[in-house]
Amino acid sequence: MKLLKKILLLSFFITSATFSQSSNNVYQENFSSKGSWPTGSNDIRELNVFNGRYYFEHKRNEKSWRILTSKFDLDTSKDFELETSIQKISGTDNYGICFLYDFKDGNNYRELAITSNGHFRVSKNIGGSFSNIKAWTKSSKIKTGNYGVNELKITKKSNTITFYINGSSVHSMSHDSFVGRQMGIMLYRNQKISVDYIKAVQKSSNNNNNNNNNNSYKTKTIVYDSFYSNRNNWAISNGEKASLEIKNSKYYFQYTGDKGWTTTKGFNFDTSRDFKVEASFQKVSGVKNNGFGLVFGRKDGSNQHQFLINALGSYSIDKYEDGNLNTLVNWTKSSSIKKENYSTNILKIEKRGSKFYYFVNNSLVHTASYMKVYGNRYGFSIFDPQKIAVDYISISYLGDDPNNNNIFKDDTKLKGDLLFSDNFDSSNINKWTERNDENTEFRLSNGKYYVRHKRKDKGWSTNISKYFDSSNDFEIETKIDKISGVTNNAYGLMWGLKDSSSFRFYLASSGYYKIVRVINGNEEVIVKWTKSSSVNQNNGASNILKVKRDGEYYKFYINNRYITRIDFEPFFGDRIGYVVYNDQEIAVDYLKIYSSKKKNNTDIVTTKTLTLPVLDNFNGNTNGWNLEDSDDYSAAIVNGKFRLHKKKKGGIFISRNVNIDTSKDFIIETSIARVTNSSSGLYGITFGRKNSSNEYSFLLSGNGSYMFRKFDNDKYKKIIPFTETSAIKTGLNDYNKIKIVKAGQLLRFFINGQYVNETAFEGFFGNKFGYTIYYDKKLSVDYLDIKYQSASFNNPPVVVITSPNVEQKRGFKIVEAKRIQVRGRATDTDGIFEITVNGVEANVSDDGTFTANVPLKYGKNDLIVTATDMKQSSSTKTFTIKRKSKNIDNTIITNNDPKDKIDVGFGKYYALIIGVSDYKDESIVDLNGEPTKDADALANVLTTKYSFSRQNVTVLKNPTENQIIKEFYNLRKKVGPNDNLVIFYAGHGNYDEASEKGYWMPSDAEMEFEGNVILNTSIVSYIKSINSKHTLLIADACFSGSILTKTRSFSKASNAVKAKYALPSRRAITSGTLTTVPNKSVFMKYLLKRLRENSNTYLSAGQLFNMIEDPVINNTSGNNKPQYAPISRTGDEGGDFIFIKRQ
Repeated sequence: MKLLKKILLLSFFITSATFSQSSNNVYQENFSSKGSWPTGSNDIRELNVFNGRYYFEHKRNEKSWRILTSKFDLDTSKDFELETSIQKISGTDNYGICFLYDFKDGNNYRELAITSNGHFRVSKNIGGSFSNIKAWTKSSKIKTGNYGVNELKITKKSNTITFYINGSSVHSMSHDSFVGRQMGIMLYRNQKISVDYIKAVQKSSNNNNNNNNNNSYKTKTIVYDSFYSNRNNWAISNGEKASLEIKNSKYYFQYTGDKGWTTTKGFNFDTSRDFKVEASFQKVSGVKNNGFGLVFGRKDGSNQHQFLINALGSYSIDKYEDGNLNTLVNWTKSSSIKKENYSTNILKIEKRGSKFYYFVNNSLVHTASYMKVYGNRYGFSIFDPQKIAVDYISISYLGDDPNNNNIFKDDTKLKGDLLFSDNFDSSNINKWTERNDENTEFRLSNGKYYVRHKRKDKGWSTNISKYFDSSNDFEIETKIDKISGVTNNAYGLMWGLKDSSSFRFYLASSGYYKIVRVINGNEEVIVKWTKSSSVNQNNGASNILKVKRDGEYYKFYINNRYITRIDFEPFFGDRIGYVVYNDQEIAVDYLKIYSSKKKNNTDIVTTKTLTLPVLDNFNGNTNGWNLEDSDDYSAAIVNGKFRLHKKKKGGIFISRNVNIDTSKDFIIETSIARVTNSSSGLYGITFGRKNSSNEYSFLLSGNGSYMFRKFDNDKYKKIIPFTETSAIKTGLNDYNKIKIVKAGQLLRFFINGQYVNETAFEGFFGNKFGYTIYYDKKLSVDYLDIKYQSASFNNPPVVVITSPNVEQKRGFKIVEAKRIQVRGRATDTDGIFEITVNGVEANVSDDGTFTANVPLKYGKNDLIVTATDMKQSSSTKTFTIKRKSKNIDNTIITNNDPKDKIDVGFGKYYALIIGVSDYKDESIVDLNGEPTKDADALANVLTTKYSFSRQNVTVLKNPTENQIIKEFYNLRKKVGPNDNLVIFYAGHGNYDEASEKGYWMPSDAEMEFEGNVILNTSIVSYIKSINSKHTLLIADACFSGSILTKTRSFSKASNAVKAKYALPSRRAITSGTLTTVPNKSVFMKYLLKRLRENSNTYLSAGQLFNMIEDPVINNTSGNNKPQYAPISRTGDEGGDFIFIKRQ
């Protein structure tokens, strides 16, 4: 592979000037109190300070109104920044919202204005003469529509004024002297907004020649930039060959030339210390055979380091010194690199001592020694025409905590008192068990404690009693050598043991770690198996494990690298020891317990329990949130927002202890926005939590659904299942206001002011409250407000349905009537104003009992009962009635005359049929050949009864993950835009209840590590990439319904085949929702039966489902129901798959 790295020295570079600036806030208003701001309401305007925002409504349909800051002193001869954040709430969308950044009076001011339909202007009014500097211009940088939040900023650097919208530069001009000493906001016509903050910052430039060698730093993180805004002043450009912009919380970098381009930024820190540089890159488009990646330690184009990858799966490492290229690693293939467009890779360089370690996705790929760091510039390079998006860059010292990544450093001097130590000499003073039988061998030898488990299944532990005061902070540290045995099962440390309850920190020598609690012998997973480059792998490797209590948290370290944290939980007992599973032997080198050394730090995070009311606008860390930047996640308070980022798979819970008296009615309210474009993965709030096995969570998805769940002693229950609502805003940086209200014995849920659901209130498990976020999400929290209800709070009515008595375990009722009478009762202290059922007004008695006769269509009917009180507060109850015809008409969608053929260009019919019965992992139960038999039977029916040619039908029996993925790629090449595709999967499926993610399990799946599985999100992507006219997925697996995020009922097919076939479709028929399906498949029995017995020429997938739904439900025990719905986000336009019968 010939690459053009050497041409770098001839290329052009975009760089940012190397200077640092000290900042001085000369004015800042965060609206934490009313202060001197005007409030109140009249015919012209309404003004109010609430929840850390200033609400400003101009009521007239003409003219304007403004609000102004107090006067402040800003030296405009020096550099400065003026900034505000404004949310549009309602009103006209084509008139201005103006930031008056220089105001003297009504005849002398300057403004940056936007409209909520996406335009901006820069203008001035000097001496009463108004003029546009930049006329109204359309801009994609503006967040449009109601509830869009826009950050407006004006900066002066040298003699240039630059205007920014949401971190993107939109206009620049020469600086003119200011006329006033105030700022303000002005609204034209009838609009309502809320202002988050207004501030003015004086900047004073300083040279970067910092010779101070003082190594005392307040934090270990030097820079963490998630590109939410351009606060680090990265280069922004739209030139002939290179385009750089920050949008959607990513730094987009596109190069169109045939050489290379680099953008860097200067960061000053002590490179004699150990440090790491890490960045996450997404390949968007362009050539695949040339590089992109990290530039570090750069002085200029002749002196720098580069760490590059390409989309074909190779990496290279170079250094330039005095213009001479030295290739440390020429292009080398690595399985760690994720290939192709839209793949994301994390590159990391760690300097430890005299060595530099290079990682791709946490896999070590190269080690170099004694390398010079030439300069202080860090950034990114591209070669040949490509486009990338940088998700974040992080630079941090590898200090002691929280970023303790120095495996070689002895931190003993940083610890507190030594409480316990055992070096396992022959005296065995602590009386560790020594034995040798058919199951185990425990022995002391050569200063180590050898623990061998001889059996090929189950596990064994050994432990001693060692009391210490765990109510104070402490550290447990041990070194474990892996001697022999399997590499894919657990061994590790256990502590807090009493009887059969304990906490455990596991390793697997294939490179994973796991954290669990065991309650009465039942394992509850806290952190599931997670891959980490910190684990030294294979037999013969040594690993240092450390568990540290730090206030409210346990923090975990592997080889002195900070890995993750969980909530602290009290010990069950005082025993400590080791666990080994399956056929393995380990040797323990030492075990030590320290009291944690007290920090001499005024910024120690408080561990006190918060009491109501709690109001946090995140203008500082006044409530003691745990702010960290680890390999696993980051939490930071930036510009009045609480920023959360989960970097690896799994979830994280960021919490505080909040004491809520649940005997009183209370309100929890917060506002959360997604700042990365990922619709998969959940986010929201968790409350009433004791630990990860006892909690309540109200979660949102990126595609507009919400759910409410609980874990009760690790038993998972969806109290309110996934429910779609238009109340949720799904755009990036769109804040969703979540409000949870306890009213009597009810818990009610509101999203963006709209009531969405309610459930019975249940007592809390504990007092932890916080935010839950799953990979790969970045969140921004605007505020948190927890308080007891005031007398003026208006609760919506309570609605109870007494008839029909909907069958609870199936969630719907089947009837044959044309109308149904709905009866119930609604109560409210303010009185009932109105009750409707699907828009039909009910007859209401004085005591709130009501009746309504509602017409029903054939098929499923969602009945929505809405009760409204006298203060116009509403609540709803929803249930489903299915109307069934008395005499089932199985006529499909055309007449039965085989001569009457319809020629609409049906295209070819393809099928990928997958059956997995046998699994290599012995922990996965085989399925006795049933799925492979079903696969053969379906292939036979399709090729003998319908228009599927045998050469277009692929049957995979017991395939691996790679074999399935390969066939998806083959289909992408073969299937054309007029063709039809059936995808069938039968085998094991699983659903991760914590992260709410489902997946298929190929024959090489690894149950313990969730390895070699195919996520539903991946299946959706594969289906979306196949350019068929119609795709029908048929899944007969446990939890197969989790692939459907939208519930849309099927009504009987239209009599027009042409109309059904004309529109593209991407739909699925699945055997279950989120429940386990039986091994002997009732679903497949009736699916095959209906396909074989069908006598009609044309059969739609929807009609097929209608024919199997009732018999499957009636012949299946439990809560299992087949499903038919579009596959979310794959391009379904309402058409349907048509089976054509052979004649």
